[in-house]
Amino acid sequence: MAYSYWDGIDKINQFYSFAQENQVQVFFLYPQYPESEYKLNVLVITKYSDDLSKHLLVPIINTPTDFILADSLFFDTVYHLNGKGVNAKNKKLIEIIRSKNNIIHLIN
Repeated sequence: MAYSYWDGIDKINQFYSFAQENQVQVFFLYPQYPESEYKLNVLVITKYSDDLSKHLLVPIINTPTDFILADSLFFDTVYHLNGKGVNAKNKKLIEIIRSKNNIIHLIN
């Protein structure tokens, strides 16, 4: 994977501004990613993460490594989980949300 600044950051920020104007809460989550692919792309992922931390206006509630999962939990692409993968990700997501008390209060 080659690095280049992701123009999606600006698009997400535009959406976030729209959401705020309409009193909608928005949060950013890094996606699930297979362990072997993460190891191959860690430098590029780190650069993207740095860009997001510096330029994304949306609150980021996890880290790029929170959803690094075993390759066996993926179905046919780097983002498509199988049933066990969905369960593993959901468990971690619940833990993340519970650990962010301020987010729980915003959602309720």
